[in-house]
Amino acid sequence: MFDIDSWRDAHASELQELVASATKKLHLHRLPVGQNPDGFKVKIHELPARSVAYIRVRNPYGGDGVVKAVERLVAWAERNSLADGQWFGYQWENPEITALENCQYHVAVGAERFAAKGEIGRFRFPPMAVAQVEVRGGIDLELRALQWLYGTWLPRSGYVPDDQPAFEAWIGRPFAHGMEHFEIFVQLPVKRG
Repeated sequence: MFDIDSWRDAHASELQELVASATKKLHLHRLPVGQNPDGFKVKIHELPARSVAYIRVRNPYGGDGVVKAVERLVAWAERNSLADGQWFGYQWENPEITALENCQYHVAVGAERFAAKGEIGRFRFPPMAVAQVEVRGGIDLELRALQWLYGTWLPRSGYVPDDQPAFEAWIGRPFAHGMEHFEIFVQLPVKRG
């Protein structure tokens, strides 16, 4: 018989090992339900419809695929006068459920008028409400914010997840503060339950 909890625990452990190796120490521990030791605060924002230019990264947790995709998209955005727009990162699968090698991530920049070509894709998002948490710190803090949003805040909020991926909205350009410190808004699309 399939045990979803064991499956999630195994994938969470794999993700924790990757975070530990990337940050040289283990920070990520599952938060006890109901606790918020990081002091996360949620703001609900209504976002308008938007189009993004993106590059898809398969197996984003292995190697430097995300960093290289960001570099290529930044260069493309600079050539097309879009580099000062809003930058996003979309995670389409939950890495605690989907095998890490089967996950994909889209690095994206807001862009209304452009032609999709080659590896640069185009995606149009509808208007949506998002639960937003500001994160300034390492990737471990971003993952804790996601755990807290889904595991503690969401069940008590009166909201349910909308049919869109959770994402990060960078404050400035991606990796503007290096690989150890991120400044982002974690955004979870939601609707009233």
